[in-house]
Amino acid sequence: MDVIEFQILYTLQELRTPLVDGLMVFITSLGDHGWFWILMGVLLFSFPRTRILGGCMLISIAAGFLLGNVMLKNIAARQRPCWLDPSVELLVPVPKDFSFPSGHSLVSFEGAVCIFLFNRKWGIPALMLAVLTAFSRLYLFVHFPTDVLAGMALGIIIAWFVARTAKRMSTAKDISTAKDISTSKGMGTASGMGTASGMGTAKGSEENQRQDDERLTE
Repeated sequence: MDVIEFQILYTLQELRTPLVDGLMVFITSLGDHGWFWILMGVLLFSFPRTRILGGCMLISIAAGFLLGNVMLKNIAARQRPCWLDPSVELLVPVPKDFSFPSGHSLVSFEGAVCIFLFNRKWGIPALMLAVLTAFSRLYLFVHFPTDVLAGMALGIIIAWFVARTAKRMSTAKDISTAKDISTSKGMGTASGMGTASGMGTAKGSEENQRQDDERLTE
């Protein structure tokens, strides 16, 4: 399997150009430590209208970091292609952590999928950026294709689960609020009818008393 993956990476190295080199370095830098997606999550969380989306992004990124970077990387302990073949000139510093799964791909797809699930208009360009970020890790010779695929898959699963849970909780809260409002209105209507009925009864009693007084006078 490593032979096939190395062949893919070597093929990409043959396609390198100065323009694409600069573009790939820039794009991959957006995923360094997840700073771009974390910043996006914080900004979205700051506004009431997008608070749930921002919260989903931050929770997904935190979960992905623990599951992917802390656990899976150390369990798999897979060496990076640039470690195994140092003859390839790198455009970025040599990463010091293990290769599987790709953390850049993981965090990018967590953020992009969360955005897509809440807003497809914003989600499409976010997914395009995530795909480019994943590709940049191959182009820069710092990850195997299966590292990137694993990061993408894990990011999609985590983001989908977090977003789905958040939407369910939000729906349940809306239903509960609607029931409370309906109950309050019903109690208010019943109270109003009871008051009106009482006033009508009192008015009728006064009228009967007046008629009795008139008969006695006659």
